[in-house]
Amino acid sequence: MSYSSSYGMKKNNGISDKPIKRRYRLSFISENTLNELWSIRMTRLKAFIALVVSILAVVSLITTIIVGTPLRTLLPGYLKSEQRNQSILNSERLDSLEFKVASTEQYFANLRNILNDGVSTAPIDKSTDTLSLASADSLLRQPSEIERQFVKEIDDEEKFNIAILTPMAAEGIVFAQPISGEVETFNPATKEIIVSAKAGSAVANIYSGSVIMASHLSENGAQLAVQHQNGFISIYKGLADIYVSEGDKVATGQRIATTSGSGLRFSIWHNGTAVNPTDYITF
Repeated sequence: MSYSSSYGMKKNNGISDKPIKRRYRLSFISENTLNELWSIRMTRLKAFIALVVSILAVVSLITTIIVGTPLRTLLPGYLKSEQRNQSILNSERLDSLEFKVASTEQYFANLRNILNDGVSTAPIDKSTDTLSLASADSLLRQPSEIERQFVKEIDDEEKFNIAILTPMAAEGIVFAQPISGEVETFNPATKEIIVSAKAGSAVANIYSGSVIMASHLSENGAQLAVQHQNGFISIYKGLADIYVSEGDKVATGQRIATTSGSGLRFSIWHNGTAVNPTDYITF
């Protein structure tokens, strides 16, 4: 490729020559044969126009590529309306998921307190805590003699009411006997009863549900916990062999374990509160 320039000369009665027009030529020459392959002649104006047109063509090509391809999503601030709506929806779902995880963690924390013979004082949903709606004065005020007498009369009237003694029957729940044997009186401290049984005696599930805990690491032997409907949990301690695992679905009366010989320690919880199993099961 070679480049050359030429210009014409004008003479006027012996006056010195002046350049008329400067021209340029762009040539492409083969190095092997030294033959001119292609050439183009242009002036400065044409060269400037060609340069501007080339720049505009390159800019137009880049703009077309960015606008017409997914590369446009890399531009700062560019986001379609549907993508923006989807982003907002994903953010709301993430907030809901975080709340659900926090509630689940609180639920299992309460469950651990129950299994460790304790009662959690932190409710999962504070909006259902009716005690918080009462004033401090009403909670601290001692009942009058008339109020105590009224409560005693109601207790005497409802003492032998079957609906009061067996609230689960009204909810359509009838618990089966976990094991046969002599039963010790319900212990309010441990929130459980002890049913005497020989070593290796079969332990049955009292009602259909899901196994939420199966642990062999316990000072009182292995233990099981089964979640039932309507917020009921049954807990079995003092076990030797366990035949189910966490997450298993168990039926009413299904054999789930055997005793270790020290008797079955059994309890029922309803929404975080221990109840006396002998009020609902005939041993």
